[in-house]
Amino acid sequence: MKLKYEIIKIGILGLKLIYMPIRKRRKKDKIVIISRQSKNRSLDIALLSGYLEKQHPEIELKVLVRFIDSGVLSKIAYAFHVLRQMNEIATAKVVVLDGYCIVASVLQHSNDTKIVQMWHSMAAIKRFGWQTIDKKGGHSRELAGIMCMHKNYDYVIAPSEITGRFFCEGFGCDSDKIQQFCLPRIDYIKQLCRNTKENDGKEINNIGINSTHEMILYAPTFRKNTGLKVKELFESIDFDRFELVVKPHPLFEEDFAGIIQEMGIEGNVIMGSEKSTFEWFAICDRVISDYSAIAIESLVTGKPLYFYVYDIDEYEEDTGLNVNPLHEVPTISAKSGTELKQLLDNQYDWTAYEKLSEMYLRADTEECTKKLAEFIIGVADGSIKKEY
Repeated sequence: MKLKYEIIKIGILGLKLIYMPIRKRRKKDKIVIISRQSKNRSLDIALLSGYLEKQHPEIELKVLVRFIDSGVLSKIAYAFHVLRQMNEIATAKVVVLDGYCIVASVLQHSNDTKIVQMWHSMAAIKRFGWQTIDKKGGHSRELAGIMCMHKNYDYVIAPSEITGRFFCEGFGCDSDKIQQFCLPRIDYIKQLCRNTKENDGKEINNIGINSTHEMILYAPTFRKNTGLKVKELFESIDFDRFELVVKPHPLFEEDFAGIIQEMGIEGNVIMGSEKSTFEWFAICDRVISDYSAIAIESLVTGKPLYFYVYDIDEYEEDTGLNVNPLHEVPTISAKSGTELKQLLDNQYDWTAYEKLSEMYLRADTEECTKKLAEFIIGVADGSIKKEY
């Protein structure tokens, strides 16, 4: 491990030497958006860049999206991509990130370059970043220090003060960097819900789903160290009343499909891989999640939300939680299938729902793309300045 760390240190030193003359280049009226979260532009980046390109053509915009696959060739390709990032950042007034970026964090940038971290999640129900240092689900303190994990952010986007506090802990930054905005995806979710309502409530993108039953969306988070225990959930659903849509992480789709087939409930459960989670938000009548930010994002739909947290003890030990649903909203949270069935059968507690919204979705949910984009433009043109 020590050899690996020494190699990383040498690599970072090389980047710093290369960047020293590059960072002195003259700044342009340019915004750079960088992501390694996926192979294509995420929904947030697509909406944000689309708005900037249309409403502010006077600003040069560069979008650099590159996913690092596990193969050696992918890593070599990303190394060359890092050189491009360095060149674009050096001449930009604003850099927008939705995750950790090596170049943004390990290098020393000009004071005229501002970095905005909009993150790829609307919440921090589970702990992350510096909150998970030396835990089973996190990085080692030594590696985080070498990689300057989440260093150099001038502004951090969060939808509420409480989530902002979690982000500060996860990024290791001060609270004065927090700016309250919702991500552009909220515009998309709300528009989908409006469209679906106009199309008789059960239709989206010209694909009709007709059912006399209520539809429940189950969208669990990715689980690295704990196994799937969903049979109890399936057994808790009254299929005479409900149809269930399952939207798991892509790595677990086959596992879910196998359990559904084993239980012989294919006619009552829809594997939701053909639509995005946000599209299912619009179609379904209720939502079940756990430690995923999807739970908070679903609050803009106005549809009942439930937390099914059967492995909360293991999850707390491995990764840790900022938000414990069993403590904060026990009347809409269940640790077992029996408890979940009772929640589905009983009258929904809208007071708990409103409590979650008040705590974790405080930012304005109207015109989220526009508000975030105009903030970034303000940082770029100097009308929004941060005093240090």
